[in-house]
Amino acid sequence: MTQAILSLTGNDAGKERYLAFLGQIVNIAKVQHQEFGLRSILMIFTPTSWLIPRPTYEAFRNEFDKHFIYKTGFIITSNEFFDVPGKWPLTFTIWTYNYDENGNKNKINIWDYTYLKQQDLAEINWSARIKDIDFSIKKIIRGAKQVKLDNSRKEIRDLLPKIKFTGKKQITQPRYNIYRNLQEDEKGKRIVSGFPLLDDRHTRVQAPHGFVDGNYVGFMDDSTPVRLVQERFKRLSQDPDRIWFRLDTDFKGINKAKIFNGPADNRSYCAYDLNSAKATLTWYSIAKVCNGKYPLWANQLDIWKP
Repeated sequence: MTQAILSLTGNDAGKERYLAFLGQIVNIAKVQHQEFGLRSILMIFTPTSWLIPRPTYEAFRNEFDKHFIYKTGFIITSNEFFDVPGKWPLTFTIWTYNYDENGNKNKINIWDYTYLKQQDLAEINWSARIKDIDFSIKKIIRGAKQVKLDNSRKEIRDLLPKIKFTGKKQITQPRYNIYRNLQEDEKGKRIVSGFPLLDDRHTRVQAPHGFVDGNYVGFMDDSTPVRLVQERFKRLSQDPDRIWFRLDTDFKGINKAKIFNGPADNRSYCAYDLNSAKATLTWYSIAKVCNGKYPLWANQLDIWKP
């Protein structure tokens, strides 16, 4: 049974116990339909991560969507209604078994109830007549909005312009990381990174960062300077003509956004001309505006184009 579940989830996604549970549900529903003609109804609380189009869950969703068609669902705050550590989006979704070899075209539009508190439901008289209960519930969910858990607005990285790679070849500007692999002629040497001489990260940090003989400067997350050599896209400059950023693509990482006059230790992008400045400064501005204010449902969703 374990192997049958892992064949649905894949090894990476299979590490999430709730996905293994969903894989088991798929296998049970499949047998029920084949042997008894039943069309199971699935109603389940899960984290939001598998509902969002992320590469880790793509293989599982492709298989799951062959068997179930999405009906409706909502998001609440995890620790408001459940005794769990941390605050994260918890979804309740409803599905119906509907086998389609090409996959049901499931569009996950979900109601955002993350503003609800325990007290909101406690104040409802659950012994009242059904129509009175309905009236009370409609009052507290009237202002709820529907959220699309998809990538229809595309990633913000798509705004980045092309940059020359080799010869006439151009690709979208990639991120730049200060850390790198150890080179053959550096093996056995105590100092191979571009940290200041007395910095304990020469020995404490395993991966080399920068180079001992670098002519350019980047910055660690605590603003420690690191010597760098020119990178393959020629983005480093000793003139005051560049802006460098630490930019994350996921919403839960936007509080890490920073701006420097040299590369950050990782996830660095550069404003080196007008078009690249438009893209990176827009990305940075959105991160700062949304920092600490973004909706809970965006926890694991990529930043999209404005």
